Amino acid sequence: MRLPDPVRNGLTRLLERDAAARGEQPPALPEVSPPSQKHPLPARLALWLNDATGQMRWKRARPYAADELAGHLTDQYEAFRDQGMDEAHAAEATIREMGDAVETGTALDRAWRPAPDWVMLGLVLGVAVAGIMLQYLLHTIWPDAGGPSPTLLRQVIAYLAGAVCLFAGYFLDYTWLGRHAKTTYVVWLLATVGAIFISPMANGKLLYPEYAVWMFPAVFAAMLYAQRGKGTKGVAVCMVIMLPMVVTAFIVPTLTAIVTLGLVCTALLCSAVWQGYFSGNRKRQLVLALSPVALFAVYMGWRICTNAHVRERMMVAFYPALDIDNRGYMGATIWEALFGGIVAPEMSERRLNYYRADTSDFMLTAVKMQWGWLAFALVLTVVLVLLARGFQLAHRQGGVLAKMMSWAIMLTFACQTMAYVLQNFGIILFAAYGLPLFSYGGLYLCQTMLLFGLLLSTRRTGQIESGAKPVRIGRKAHQARGVR
Repeated sequence: MRLPDPVRNGLTRLLERDAAARGEQPPALPEVSPPSQKHPLPARLALWLNDATGQMRWKRARPYAADELAGHLTDQYEAFRDQGMDEAHAAEATIREMGDAVETGTALDRAWRPAPDWVMLGLVLGVAVAGIMLQYLLHTIWPDAGGPSPTLLRQVIAYLAGAVCLFAGYFLDYTWLGRHAKTTYVVWLLATVGAIFISPMANGKLLYPEYAVWMFPAVFAAMLYAQRGKGTKGVAVCMVIMLPMVVTAFIVPTLTAIVTLGLVCTALLCSAVWQGYFSGNRKRQLVLALSPVALFAVYMGWRICTNAHVRERMMVAFYPALDIDNRGYMGATIWEALFGGIVAPEMSERRLNYYRADTSDFMLTAVKMQWGWLAFALVLTVVLVLLARGFQLAHRQGGVLAKMMSWAIMLTFACQTMAYVLQNFGIILFAAYGLPLFSYGGLYLCQTMLLFGLLLSTRRTGQIESGAKPVRIGRKAHQARGVR
């Protein structure tokens, strides 16, 4: 029986669209959940497997290595069964072929080990010490200049608390955030809402919610990982989950967080789409992911073109000498502190005094005023070395979740540093959040150290997601990678 032509054409189009969609499916991405027992083994082989994996000191990696090794055992066992051996003889032949369990386990132990980055860990701890000592030194030199009051005891307590947060993130299983992304997001959301109600005001802002907002990139990376493979719907969900962050940033209020975190999260989302982590039409998903940023850019362009007041503010932000006594007051004062009389030689000592001990917003300016450009460059170089090492770790990540988490953290720190440096050169588009590990504040230091701890965690236990190096086992040197 021949189907009517309209029906046949409709079915043909459906099949073509389905084939196109299947062709765009990305390759299977690795899971970070512990593997289930995919390879049931005879009792004799199971005992050999337990003896082999029992040699591994990294207990968290044992299920992953056991799952891979069980696959090799099963393949060899079934090959002997196909040759006509009974179960007992096939199991004994497999064990002879695979070799001694202790030797195999020792090889696996060498391959499956945590990989801490001692250089980065030492950098973080050392730079944090330099930051708190620099704060204390500046305040000691100018005790009456204003700004924060970093006493020695307060600095020691802040550093110890920051170190605890660093190692808490370091030993945290970052894969748990990916396996329980919804729980992670709900916990962050509840903590943020609670912080809004209990937070005191500081400099016109709610203090605690701002710290919660700056933790969002790590939460977003976990949610982004959970939505992979879900097509355009997954992209839309990732965009929706950014809304509470934006709303909280408006409540704080902090324009810096809205702009910075919006760009960071959009960059992560676009990168995930481009690399095929979502199924479906990539171009359509990229358009969807970029649409909020594009609309905001169009709106700002329209405002600049049609509103003289906005144009004036933008011009003053980049050249504060245009309005020294009003909107350009702070920027012009910083230019005077840095360049001395080039912009506003009439600036008084009183107007410059505050920047000498402001270890929160204008530490670089204070360093230049006290020790000159060489010290300014030295502090900035230390920060850039720290960021470069962090980006190097992010680039080397093999697992999907580890890569997302690392880039989310490092892009956030890079944006914070850029805004801070611009602010310390008198270009104040919006207030900088802080200079990583240098700016004053106990809670700020703890939050920054916690994020660095998560970054180091992705490096230390990244093999759980990406797999271990190959090891040679058995009399015929089979390879077992530990990659699920």
